[in-house]
Amino acid sequence: MKNSISELYRERFPEPTQVQKKAIPLILSGKNTLVVAPTGSGKTEAALLPVLEKIHGKGGFAALYITPLRALNRDICKRVEWWAEKAGITHAVRHGDTPQSERGRQSRSPPQLLIITPETLQAILVGKVLRKHLANVKYVIVDELHELVDSKRGAQLSMALERLAMVAEFQRIGISATISDEGEAGRLLCGIGREFSIASAGRKREMDISVIKSYGGEKKSFEKILGMIGEKQRIIFVNTRSTAEAMATCLNLKTKDIDVHHGSLAAGLRINTEKEFKEGNVHTLIATSSLELGMDIGGIDEIIQFGSPRQAARMVQRVGRSGHGVGRIPKGKILAIDNDDWFEARAILEKWKEGYLEPKKAVRGAMGGFEPRESMIRMFREELEKKSITLKCLNCGAARITKTGNVEEKPKCHKCGREALAPVMKNATPEEEKYMAGILRAYGKKGLVALLVYGVGAKTADRVLRKLHREEDAFYLDVNLPALKSGASCFIEDACAFY
Repeated sequence: MKNSISELYRERFPEPTQVQKKAIPLILSGKNTLVVAPTGSGKTEAALLPVLEKIHGKGGFAALYITPLRALNRDICKRVEWWAEKAGITHAVRHGDTPQSERGRQSRSPPQLLIITPETLQAILVGKVLRKHLANVKYVIVDELHELVDSKRGAQLSMALERLAMVAEFQRIGISATISDEGEAGRLLCGIGREFSIASAGRKREMDISVIKSYGGEKKSFEKILGMIGEKQRIIFVNTRSTAEAMATCLNLKTKDIDVHHGSLAAGLRINTEKEFKEGNVHTLIATSSLELGMDIGGIDEIIQFGSPRQAARMVQRVGRSGHGVGRIPKGKILAIDNDDWFEARAILEKWKEGYLEPKKAVRGAMGGFEPRESMIRMFREELEKKSITLKCLNCGAARITKTGNVEEKPKCHKCGREALAPVMKNATPEEEKYMAGILRAYGKKGLVALLVYGVGAKTADRVLRKLHREEDAFYLDVNLPALKSGASCFIEDACAFY
């Protein structure tokens, strides 16, 4: 007999953490929630466990867990395994490293929890089979939300969530340790006009961070690092891939317990490195930002940052990979390789002690920032107005070719002047043509727009038009929505497929 998540929680933890006490009731009540707490405070469990409790027994993609990194995807999958196995919940990872055989398996038998990246969500939204499974989604969790807020990936994710909202109704949950503007992050996650609650346990956590001088060039600094590492597990963070490779080459000449991890390595190498490090077979790992987010490796005793971390938020994220657990203190050393590094690192550390984290603003512009629905409607209208159409008069038989944008509000035949026009549709019967002519006579240009959207039949168009819309945008959204739900390749799909 499978256990409930609440029973498993009581079995595994003596009591909930502060952030769990605040977040879990909000999520269980169905509210969109932003979970904000320092690293190692149990915020991932605060967001994930109530969702696992809710999707127990449900089919299809009942929940999506979105993270910015493939390595974090794999880490979350491992962390979910114990809970999922005990509770009988299916889960899987899908991203660029996922083999085709596994993707096919997910299409045939969708897991209840799917762990993905923002780009993967865009990709599966346009698949006919997978989109049908996405209609079952009830919960979406976005981890490391701060990493997406001020980038085009964040705008992309915001767009994707609105497109998902057209085929499913779901609760939105965000997780962050270093977000400076909770309102901005919440609006990116939930969109304009949707309410959200904030479950915050503060952003500040006690950390033991120091800045050490190591002047004299890279080679001398590498030798100093060699004297700092020992039997304890450490991650050495660097700012570039070339530095990672150079350091790994230099240090591997002295010791064999060192490996390297960055995004340019093959998927198999990265996965094996993560596995070996977690199992303790590798004592020191040199990494770029590919491992700075959310990796739960409890045995790491210290972080070494080679060069200035450039940002307070990045420093907190990287040092937070050590001492990862409730009650433990993360430790980190910043190795300054010149005077500029020294002064910058000291300034970042002092500002962080004062409570400072870099402000982040969502990307706005051509794609509309976190107003993606308005952007999609605008794109849809612009594409539709360029569409060439043929209008045929059912009274005199005259026909004309024109653009949708040039059609009058009350279209009439250019020869006989009668309101008896119908758009020429492939395989339309005479009865259907009469029905479409009636729609144009009753609703004018709006009726034509509804009929022209691929996948919207005459009866669907009539149903949409019977609604009274106070705003034009509401009409264009409604007329496109049936096509999106049916899996048709409508204009919004075409416009957003590769964004």
